[in-house]
Formats: sequence, C-alpha cells, structure tokens
Amino acid sequence: MNVYGFFQDLTPQQKLFVFYYREDIPTTIMDMKRDGIILSPETGRAYLADKHVAQALEFLTHIDRPVTTEDRVLFWTRLMTDPRADMKDRLRASETLSKIQGDFASEKERDEERLNLKNLLDASEERERRKIKRAPTGKRRGRKKVSSEA
Repeated sequence: MNVYGFFQDLTPQQKLFVFYYREDIPTTIMDMKRDGIILSPETGRAYLADKHVAQALEFLTHIDRPVTTEDRVLFWTRLMTDPRADMKDRLRASETLSKIQGDFASEKERDEERLNLKNLLDASEERERRKIKRAPTGKRRGRKKVSSEA
C-alpha cells in the first residue's frame, strides 16, 4: 500500500490531525492552532484511539525520510481537490497551499519588490545611455592635419 492508501478512510479533519501529529496532543494542537486549525484535546484523544488514524500514524513513523515541502503540497492538493471533503476544509487547503507557495505578500514586501525592480530598470537605462554616448559617430578623431601652405 502506498503512503496515501492509509489516508483514504480518514475524514479531512483526521487527515489534518495525522499531518500535524508529532509526539503528543498538546504539541499537535499548538501547531494546528498556529495555522488557524482549531482542535480540542478530547477530539485529539479520540482521533488517537481511532483505528484508521492509528494505522496512518504507524505507517508515517516508519518512513525513512522527513516530510518535504513536496509532500505537504501533495497532501494539501489532494485535500483541496477531494470532492468528499467539506468545503471549509477544501478552502483551508487552498489557503495553506497559497501560503506555502508565497502567494500572500505583505504591502511592505510588495513595495520592496517594486523598488528593487525600479532600481534594476534605472540601472539598465543608465547602461544604455552610456553605450549610446560611447558609440562612434562615424567621424574620425585624432589630430587635425595642418597644411604647410600658410
């Protein structure tokens, strides 16, 4: 069975729990709350007692590599496109994907990006002006020829 086979029998909320679960309920709830997902300790304990959640957690503990950004993106994409998932969970997945991909930027970050772009354009225009000034005009430069007939 592949890594996602264990998630087929889980509800969207249980999938989130498995995704965030590390070693204990308080840490998991704190991590989920940090990302705007509310879960009570009682619900967390009930999820741990669930057979499907336990299987998914057991499987994930035997993976020999850490979870990568690609794994997270795939997880959130599957949740976002799952027609059986609640709309609120699909919207949360969409928002989280946008955050992972950096779609949300603060006004300060946008202003800094605009300023950097303007500076690059100004520098490029200045280089072009210098090239134009240095370009040969077709006239020969050098000493004037003095005639000896004077």
